[in-house]
Amino acid sequence: MTQRTAITSLAVGLLALALSAPAQASRIQFSFTGTVIAIFSFDLQTDFSLGDAVSGEIRFESATPDSQPDSSLGSFFGAVEHAEFQFGGHTFTSPLGDITVDLRTNHVWEAFMSMATGPAFGPWSPIELILNFQDLDADIFNDDSLHTSLDLNEFEHEFAIVAFADGGNVDTVRAALTSLTVSVVPELSMSTMLLGVLAWFWASASSPPPR
Repeated sequence: MTQRTAITSLAVGLLALALSAPAQASRIQFSFTGTVIAIFSFDLQTDFSLGDAVSGEIRFESATPDSQPDSSLGSFFGAVEHAEFQFGGHTFTSPLGDITVDLRTNHVWEAFMSMATGPAFGPWSPIELILNFQDLDADIFNDDSLHTSLDLNEFEHEFAIVAFADGGNVDTVRAALTSLTVSVVPELSMSTMLLGVLAWFWASASSPPPR
């Protein structure tokens, strides 16, 4: 069997395997805009102002399992894979976070991102990014699953929050959301990635040996 024939056979086998594999879960992105409505530290009022423009995004895995057996509380640890908030020209990011869907009193959908990084202001350093949707009428969700399509108009309160710490003190800058866009993040399928690798092998096998 020639090398090219072997690669062809391998390609057919791997492609059949890829096509028979179950579909991958979707990564969802929430993109938002808003304005700053509250600055809970006097020190931070020199760097942020009421009415400052706010924008940002979070990206999370829709197939993250619920780790909480309570049917009125969904806890999706590690669901968030990326977060970026821009408050008044300052950018804050986090590489990971959790999502909770809490139906115990009001209905609350919240993404909580620790390990926040970004500019510090005097002794105040960013520690957390929070995206919070509050349904005070408790009439939006009928279960605690990881809801991936939210309508901003259905909630009474919607906030993006950056939390700062100064030693043991924690204060926040809070923005009210004015828009929310939900989208599915495109991903390369397994078959596409395998074919790319096999194309490289094919080209290598077809190249004349070096002299």
